[in-house]
Amino acid sequence: MILISYDWLKDFVDLPESPEEVAELLVMLGMEVESTTWYEAPLDRVEVVKVVRAVPHPNADRLMLCIVETSRGELPVVCGAPNVKEGMKAAWAPPGLILPGGLQVSVAKIRKQDSHGMLCSEMELGLTKESEGIIEMDPSHEVGRPVADFLPATDAVFDLEITINRPDLMSHYGIARDLAAKLKRPLRRPIPGFTESDRPTSERIKVSIKDPDLGPRYCARVVEGVAIGSSPIRVRQRLERCGVRAISNVVDVTNYVMLEYGHPLHAFDFRFIEGNEIVVQRARSGEKFVTLDEQEHVLNSEMLLIRDAARGVALAGIMGGLSSEIRGDTRDVLIECAYFNPVSVRKTSKKLNLTTESSRRFERGMDPEAPPWVIDRTAQLMQELGGGAILRGTVDAYPHPIAPPRIALRPERVKVITSMEIPGSEIEAILQGLGAAVSLNEVTGNTSPNFPPTPVEGNIRGVLTVAVPSWRPDLEREIDLVEEVARIWGYDRIVPKTKSQVNLAFVPDPKLQLIASLKTACSALGFSEILTNAMVPERLCTDPSCQPCAVKNPVTDEMTYLRTDLLGGLLETIRYNRNRGAKGQRLFEIGKVFWMENGVLREEYEMAGAIWGFRSPLFWQDGEVASDFYDVKGAVESLLEKFSLDNSEFFYYDSTRDHPLQVDVRRNVYSVGSFGIIPPNLAQRFDLSSQALYFRFDVERILSSLTERQRIGELPRFPSAYLDLSFVLNRSQSARDLVDAIGQFGGEYLVGIDVFDVYEGDRLPANRKSIAVRLEFRSPDRTLVDQEIRDFQNTIVAGVEKEIGAILRS
Repeated sequence: MILISYDWLKDFVDLPESPEEVAELLVMLGMEVESTTWYEAPLDRVEVVKVVRAVPHPNADRLMLCIVETSRGELPVVCGAPNVKEGMKAAWAPPGLILPGGLQVSVAKIRKQDSHGMLCSEMELGLTKESEGIIEMDPSHEVGRPVADFLPATDAVFDLEITINRPDLMSHYGIARDLAAKLKRPLRRPIPGFTESDRPTSERIKVSIKDPDLGPRYCARVVEGVAIGSSPIRVRQRLERCGVRAISNVVDVTNYVMLEYGHPLHAFDFRFIEGNEIVVQRARSGEKFVTLDEQEHVLNSEMLLIRDAARGVALAGIMGGLSSEIRGDTRDVLIECAYFNPVSVRKTSKKLNLTTESSRRFERGMDPEAPPWVIDRTAQLMQELGGGAILRGTVDAYPHPIAPPRIALRPERVKVITSMEIPGSEIEAILQGLGAAVSLNEVTGNTSPNFPPTPVEGNIRGVLTVAVPSWRPDLEREIDLVEEVARIWGYDRIVPKTKSQVNLAFVPDPKLQLIASLKTACSALGFSEILTNAMVPERLCTDPSCQPCAVKNPVTDEMTYLRTDLLGGLLETIRYNRNRGAKGQRLFEIGKVFWMENGVLREEYEMAGAIWGFRSPLFWQDGEVASDFYDVKGAVESLLEKFSLDNSEFFYYDSTRDHPLQVDVRRNVYSVGSFGIIPPNLAQRFDLSSQALYFRFDVERILSSLTERQRIGELPRFPSAYLDLSFVLNRSQSARDLVDAIGQFGGEYLVGIDVFDVYEGDRLPANRKSIAVRLEFRSPDRTLVDQEIRDFQNTIVAGVEKEIGAILRS
């Protein structure tokens, strides 16, 4: 968000358009106008007057009785301002005028003395939020003239939302540049004009850059003998309307130029710069620094610090130090204007949780070529507002100049991409209006194969070579230039097409098809899909077997790593919903997970689900039934059957693990996923006191296992025969062991095995249990007879006893 004054914009480009029309232009240029604030003061009826005489009020200690010369003659006015004095010219509100705050000016008796109207302060006229006395008008202003002839009476301030890739729009001049290009009007940039002393700046200050990767350029100027005071009303008014508090003339100038040209500056009290030296260097790890807001910060070696010969004096690109701030008795000022690495400023700002108007600009990317003329403009205004002598020249440390890129643009590509008929000469003019240097590569036999020559309208044949302006770090490719041309030419000039040709042929992506099917299957099982951020805090990386990948420039402290699994996001969502009254949840997510392997970032698609809480809501017969292991097991079996993976094998982890009820799902020896109960230590991390269940599948391995299409067979023509058997086996053996053994000896007609009872009790020997199964037999071409079923039983009983030692229970 940035506040832009309509009145201030007119310093750089002629704008006969109304504020409403300018706001519409800004929107068409890609800037979102959140709101417009209107300022209007009744200055057309406020007069310039001269205070002919000012004497103490006879009946009040803090009031003055003044005689003022107005267009109506000399009139008495009682005034309580501390700065009123004989001979000054001031702003006088006549009787009958209603001031912005609602006060109606009248003829009144104040402590038995007549007072006609009032001498006004800036605050009373709605020009600023604060004021210390009445307005002191310029001595050259003619008595009786409206104050509106000399002070801005009206203004509109736009609240703009600027995208992060457009740092050049963080200023009045930058926005005026776009408006000038759009309206084809001249852009004015004030040329600094001032008188320098004979003493060179380099005699008073030396600058060295120790870490040019973080601070590529640093400019310094010195102004000697300034007088600290209040800024003129116009400066204070513009600062306040743009959201910056006026402090003093020297500090206000740095803020004023920042809002004017977008480039942050800093002013030091020169007497506190030890050794007359500035060093741009990394901070020492653990070094402490106190900023202007009186807060102490602990720095690390990745942060850039501006030092003098003894200590740090500024946190590069963010905030100055308390030890060298401008004070009321400051006389000599060192002005800093630099270019700092955007990534370095952003990382420091996030690490210290310290965001300023300066850091907001530097971390987006400033113009590395701007410091020399921006610092000259600052020195000029500082001299105008505070006097003093500007030392000759600028100390400019710039060891490795940054060369702006050059981009080739095929003018015909603008038409192909935008469908707009823009003449080639207009394309060139638009780019030049935005500050780019444009040259033409004529059609020759040596034209680059990447940019084949094609004749275009406007008498341009060939390829335009565009030298990108130093203030546009967002322009990197040909398509960026196409967008700029279309933006300035006008999106509203795109003619809608009534017909279009669309090629509907496409090659389906098996992976995306599988993901869509998995989502449908999970939803059919009662799971709700969630979408979580791929950037997470470290606590949500729950897979201990994966090395997480740290994000280099995290947006927040909650987005510091790429997720290694989906389970952390699912459990965090369950915790969030549980804290808001949810009693039962079945959630799933499909997305990419990431991990580091031998220094290389790996990624793959994963599907994960989680079950927590009650299986069903409160019911009069059974009450609230909690979910258990068999809920997730049943869900997994249903998914495997849905995708013809029902011949997968379950491998239960042995009892030596921390939590045995976790199952590995394998297909053709390879693991495709797992499911089970969330281990207690992980559940405790997410404050889940009751049992939580999960499943995880590797989407890539599921896809590779889908080698056959599902085929639908005809319905059975002959009835099934059922056989119930109960086996006694060791307590350590699982039902899966029994089912696998039965399947091995059941023969070709065995089509189903269901476990329907498990018994452990006094009727069985110690460490033994009974498992009852129902076997289904069916032949495709006849009805099975009893003798066949008895033969199947004998074969199964003998085989199971031999294979796993289980005996038929009598």
